[in-house]
Amino acid sequence: MKSIENIIENLKKNGSVKLENILHEKDLIQVKKIILGTNRSFHNKETYFATNFKSLLIKLLKLDFKKFSESLELINLSRKKKFDQISKKFFKRKENIHMIDGYVSKKSNNNIIDWHCDKPYYEEKVSSNRHDKRSLKFFIYLTDVDTDNGCLAYIPKSHKIVYLVKKMIFEKKIEQYPFKHLKECRDFISKPENLNKILNESENKDEIYEFLEDTKFCEKNKDTNLFDYKMKAGDAIIFDENGFHRGSKPTKTDRAVLRYHYG
Repeated sequence: MKSIENIIENLKKNGSVKLENILHEKDLIQVKKIILGTNRSFHNKETYFATNFKSLLIKLLKLDFKKFSESLELINLSRKKKFDQISKKFFKRKENIHMIDGYVSKKSNNNIIDWHCDKPYYEEKVSSNRHDKRSLKFFIYLTDVDTDNGCLAYIPKSHKIVYLVKKMIFEKKIEQYPFKHLKECRDFISKPENLNKILNESENKDEIYEFLEDTKFCEKNKDTNLFDYKMKAGDAIIFDENGFHRGSKPTKTDRAVLRYHYG
């Protein structure tokens, strides 16, 4: 595993980092037994696990000993892999796990999820929103993934662009606008009146132009595999959910993942 300092450096620079062989054979077998042992599909209530003492206690009170044991095992795994230390250094403060889940995406000719960012900024009441609200996500793959087979793609440095735009909306320097989806964000930034303001606020104008160049494929409603992360079972990707990412279509096999969210 890369050093924590190297991981943080890559996360801050590019928004994502790949970790090879984060789960060795013994851990991988055990985690697959937990996630694949039950029919866990996305948004199934069985997908989610306890994340702290309170939620573990609830499992015990409900006499759900199986989920208690599985949850405890997954919490201990995150500590063993130093995810909490990575999160603390990234956020520069202690952040707890706020979600653990694991699920299977069935073989399909449709993307698991299209290009999006997880914390857009377009609430009607600006005062109730937070431009700096985000999570650090740890995706651990339990099956091999590749282009057109369930891999995640992440546009490098897009986390910086999204953060800047959200900050400017929060400060009322540009109009409020929905940009959960990549094309929405690109169209919004590309407007001359917005682009000039964003460039003036940016500490690195080249990153704005780079983002617009990297996302040109949106103009023709096409996709790209330039940013795909090809992974083996046991590999992981850590990313700032501010950045734009998508899950490709699992055309060859089912895709299974274990996820941790900190923030």
